[in-house]
Formats: sequence, C-alpha cells, structure tokens
Amino acid sequence: MVNAWETKNLPGRKTDIQECQWLLKLHVYGLLHNSFRPEEEILRMRTYWRQRQQHIEDAARCIQHMQKALTQMNVQLANAIGDISGTTGQAIIRAILEGERDPRKLAELREPGVKVSDEEVAQSHG
Repeated sequence: MVNAWETKNLPGRKTDIQECQWLLKLHVYGLLHNSFRPEEEILRMRTYWRQRQQHIEDAARCIQHMQKALTQMNVQLANAIGDISGTTGQAIIRAILEGERDPRKLAELREPGVKVSDEEVAQSHG
C-alpha cells in the first residue's frame, strides 16, 4: 500500500488502467515507499479515542443546552455553582423537575464542599 499523496503529482497515466500500470512500473523501480499502517491494536485504540472524544463533545453540548434552558427560565444556577453537571447541580435540577420551587429548599440540596452559601444558591433561583 502506498500513499496516494506521493503519487498524485507524478506525470503519466490518463485512465485507471494506465495509472495501475504506471504505479506498477514505479514500484518495480523502487520509487514508491510503503505507506505507514499501524498495528491492528493501535487502530482499535484510535477508534476508541475518537469515540470517547465524540462522547465528551456531545456531553458538553448537552450541558450547554441545559444551562441555556435554565437561563431562559430565569434560574441562574451556573452563576452560583460552577458545574451544573456535578452532584449539587444535578440534585437541584432533579428537584426542580419534580416540582420544587422554593429557593431555600433547593439551596439545602447543596453539597458541603460547595463554597457558596445557601443564600447565594437561593438567590440564583430568580
């Protein structure tokens, strides 16, 4: 297997048959270099890495949609807690979805590690 990029600017050939014959001639003269093809295991890992990257991008896009929806509902949760996908953010969002509207009760769902106060979280709920 050769890299097509190396052969595209070479003179000659007009049809597929002529091109095949031309590539054979170049190969016989030793003018073509083998194209790098990684091991099957590496190819498999690259596929996993690409899929993982796609999942990360999709998750980030979903979180942005959630933040936008909350902002449109006048819930500035992202201003009070940095990450709405964390434990505190998800607990508050679940409570809102279950019908809880009292900002004080929603603020009580704050995890102890969150640095903002209950009052700041309550104020972010418009």
